[in-house]
Amino acid sequence: MQSKAAARGLQGRRSRGVYDAAGSSLDLTRNATTPPIWLNQTSAQWMHVKDIKEGITANERVLAEASATGASLKQHQATVMDKIQRVEAQAALKLEAAAGYVEEAMKSKAAVEAEAAAIAAKAAEDEAAIRSMRELMQEMTANHEALTKGVMDKYALLRKAVGDYNKQLLIAMSESALASTALSTVMA
Repeated sequence: MQSKAAARGLQGRRSRGVYDAAGSSLDLTRNATTPPIWLNQTSAQWMHVKDIKEGITANERVLAEASATGASLKQHQATVMDKIQRVEAQAALKLEAAAGYVEEAMKSKAAVEAEAAAIAAKAAEDEAAIRSMRELMQEMTANHEALTKGVMDKYALLRKAVGDYNKQLLIAMSESALASTALSTVMA
């Protein structure tokens, strides 16, 4: 049983703040960035949670950048496809024009052969340019997919780490609550 002086001291302390059943101070003025006393956590554990949250935020930022890059790649892909279509249209027009030239140049065998060689060379260049643009587009798409997959894998690992930590935190809080209940039962 407590003495009268101890009871008065406890009452004096209780009038200045919020206390649990054992008389320990529960500081309700703490903000969300500092852990409450009743959690009985070390600052290293709290910083670990903060680091994980910062990691998640950083990965979300990287994911947003990857999404923006994806949009940029899609826009670039559309531009490349437009250029390919224009090159193909120009090649078709040039081939049509070349066919007209060939018909006119049938009179001279040497002129026909020279014109056909020039048309074939230009068509080969156009095909090579189209093939190169398509390969570049496929490579850019593969790089974007690899980057997105890497970010999503890191994000999943961080989410799992936060989930595991939250489970540990709940277990610690439950044990602390059980210990507090047992202590108050013993003191009563």
